[in-house]
Amino acid sequence: MKLFRVPGCLLVVLLSLIVFAFVPGSQAFAASGRVTKGDVEAILHAVTGGGGILFHEHPVPGFDDYPRAAITPLSFHSGGHYCVDDWHVVRITISQSVDNEYFFTKEQAIADLEATTVTLTLDGVALPLTRTPIRMLNAAEQKRLGFPGPTFAFQTGSILSPAALSVGDHTAGLVVTDPVFGSFQDSSTFTVDPSGTGVCL
Repeated sequence: MKLFRVPGCLLVVLLSLIVFAFVPGSQAFAASGRVTKGDVEAILHAVTGGGGILFHEHPVPGFDDYPRAAITPLSFHSGGHYCVDDWHVVRITISQSVDNEYFFTKEQAIADLEATTVTLTLDGVALPLTRTPIRMLNAAEQKRLGFPGPTFAFQTGSILSPAALSVGDHTAGLVVTDPVFGSFQDSSTFTVDPSGTGVCL
């Protein structure tokens, strides 16, 4: 996994590289139909499932809805617009690689992920989380993304019904605590548009 050196903390985990390599942050997209609960469940569970929605050549449920449904709590994803009538998921993907610098075996990388804790918040309130099993990316995915060796990942997130996300401005927050790389926190701001306006059109 690629890492950043920062003062005061040995290293900060690069979050959601798996997703960001192929999908831009949430933007204003015209809705072709409402995002359903099934769509956001597919997004949450498919990303690390054997490569998931972003690595297959054929369509997988949830892929078309990703920019309209997935809220990522990282500052460079700020400014997105979402529709009040859709289901959404606040989510993050955490990955580790066998890089022969910090992790020399897959067992070490997996153990680190198992011990990593994630907190996601919406407007300062902690969200209930669903965490997917740790999966290994296949060799083609690892090569495509530039990982140095066998790479493992899990995704964690919280599914929000239309009633759970009101019209207006919001902040999604993130705190990750990794036993090797320490603590990392960030947040993004986004806007929920009313029915019949903006991305709800």
